[in-house]
Amino acid sequence: MALGQYPTVSLVDARKQAEEARVSLIQGINPLDERRECKRKHALTDRLFNTVAMSWWEQQKDSRSSDHAARVKRFITTDCKLLSKLHIDDIDAGHITEVMLSIEASGAPKKVPVILPIINRIFGYALAHRLTPVTQLKACP
Repeated sequence: MALGQYPTVSLVDARKQAEEARVSLIQGINPLDERRECKRKHALTDRLFNTVAMSWWEQQKDSRSSDHAARVKRFITTDCKLLSKLHIDDIDAGHITEVMLSIEASGAPKKVPVILPIINRIFGYALAHRLTPVTQLKACP
């Protein structure tokens, strides 16, 4: 079990971590499994649509006017609320269509052609940062 790289982790810290790992093993807890589970949980929250979208927005906001950046953030947080708690891997065309239809139903059909490219850019960002597998992308006929 790797405990860190010297000199980042001192010998004293490595010994302490090794002792904690031994205690966990005695208690019947595999420290490697515990570490993997922690990483898996962290990775799942990193792949929520809202998390990815806000990361994209943070990267883009300085290249836009403050009004435009605020408008895009509002689109992400309010208009795309149906997608916010979904994992980026699980979102398909049906989910996006549902969002677009709900926006139209709310009486703002002119927002649809504005929000759709934003969602497309968010997915491009997710793909570029390896947050979604390439195998899920399918070409439209």
